[in-house]
Amino acid sequence: MALSRGRVALVAAVLAFSPVGAHAVDEPEVLRLRATNLAAEGRCEDALSLLQRAAAGDAAALQLRGRCLIQLQRWTPAIAALEEARRLDPGLDRIDLELGVARFHQGDREGAARAVAAARARGTSGPELELYEGLVALQRAEQRAAAERFRSARRGDPYLDPIASFYEGLAWQAAQDQAQAREALERVVRSAPGTPWAQAARRALRSGAAAATRGLVDRRDIQGIQQAERPLGSLIDPGRELRRWASFSIGGEYDDNVVLRGSGVPLPDDISNESDPRLVWTGEAGIELWRTTDWAAGLVAAYYGSAHDDANRFNSQYPTLTAWLDRRIDEATTARLQYDFGYAWVDADPYLLHHTFTPALFREWGESGTSRLFVQLDWNNFLFSNQDLPAGTAGPGSTCPNEPVSGLPFARCGPAGLDEERALNRDGFGTIAGIDHVYPLTDDVALRGGLRFHRYSSRGSEYSFQGYEGILGLRALLPQEFVVDLQGSWMYAPFRNASVFPDSDAPRGQEHTLGDVRRREKATRIDVILERPINEWLTASARYSYYDNDSNTDIYDYDRDIVGGYLTVRWRR
Repeated sequence: MALSRGRVALVAAVLAFSPVGAHAVDEPEVLRLRATNLAAEGRCEDALSLLQRAAAGDAAALQLRGRCLIQLQRWTPAIAALEEARRLDPGLDRIDLELGVARFHQGDREGAARAVAAARARGTSGPELELYEGLVALQRAEQRAAAERFRSARRGDPYLDPIASFYEGLAWQAAQDQAQAREALERVVRSAPGTPWAQAARRALRSGAAAATRGLVDRRDIQGIQQAERPLGSLIDPGRELRRWASFSIGGEYDDNVVLRGSGVPLPDDISNESDPRLVWTGEAGIELWRTTDWAAGLVAAYYGSAHDDANRFNSQYPTLTAWLDRRIDEATTARLQYDFGYAWVDADPYLLHHTFTPALFREWGESGTSRLFVQLDWNNFLFSNQDLPAGTAGPGSTCPNEPVSGLPFARCGPAGLDEERALNRDGFGTIAGIDHVYPLTDDVALRGGLRFHRYSSRGSEYSFQGYEGILGLRALLPQEFVVDLQGSWMYAPFRNASVFPDSDAPRGQEHTLGDVRRREKATRIDVILERPINEWLTASARYSYYDNDSNTDIYDYDRDIVGGYLTVRWRR
């Protein structure tokens, strides 16, 4: 009966501290149980120290020793331990596959082929076996057979990517099937950006793989990629780790319109300048909680913060939590359900609480790129209150009884019967439906575009609208490892009602009238990002953003320029 990791720990502890523990603690079974628990935690060095005290005739302990030595890439002693284990007990589960893995990485091509064939003959199956069958076939110049094995391996276990897709691409290249080779290698570039696998795939796309063209994979090339990412041998470990990642970015920005000052609108009394520099920082940590052949789920926690030099009332904090569930429908199609929760503070005061649900469908089209079809459902609760303006003394144009009203850009009073507090309530429900597509123009340049339909219904009359947006972007790898990312968008947003705010040229100190023209906005945004990796974990970047909100209501008619520089630390496992 197989023992779970928790049961192994419990049995080892009970045996160690029972009345007979003092005599049983060095028995092979107890040592093996403790070593199994350590190996499951990734502590193979500690496990090997215990296994050295196990009896020489314990086949299971020798097999575990061989597995740990594979994890540590000590191929020769791993082979010796596994061969002795098989001699003592030829029926050990997966022993031939493990020998095949160790022999392959040692460079014994024929020995690996015999071991892998023996594993198949004895009934061993699974994606890991297919991966190594593919590697053996590729070294024997059996290119098409190798490609089919790699394809079957990644379909059986998505965790084997990008490894399986990379070697599938090399196999199709060697078989002179350039269409399937490009599809497999581009999948590596998309699914594992920034990794040695993606870099090797780009090189193969540009110039082909010389070793693959001869029908061979050089053992040193394989191990060079392994050591930069993760040993192929670790794939046979049933306790393999789920993906984890984290990043932290810090930088400085200059914003020429922090307050989003509209055309002709005076600054509030407590703001001295509309422009201001600020310090910004972001953090993110994610973990994949669960993965099977067709399902995956995980969590991401993120945080954004800013601290202004002068306009401190705009300092903000914005933590978010994201959960997702993926379901693979077929080889090229994945469905995702995503939930986001966020809570924002501005100047240490609660500002926004929101919930977002996003069902999406992703589809890969081979050389034609990848598409996403999605619907985003938002519920927003703005956590601040607005102020109801007093009415004039005798109708429109009459003198305001209380002037100025603190904190408002207009020192005026509102029409009788208008409740500004209610009209400016932004709480509401929003929907964004859209489609995105990323199209690789060349090996180093990708074009992306998208269309969006926006609809927002707020409790107050001021913010309900529908909008139509188009997005176009480009990301390119430049010489010296620089990467440039360009994106532009344009949105037309007709609002449901006229604004309750007056025009900026309305007389001050008098009751204003409500306009009869519904609010209209045309929003243009341009982002330019230039980044370059300093080393494998640190990236420097610079950004310029331009935003122009062309509105027929003065208070919303503004533009904004932001320039910033950032350093980002990334970790991935």
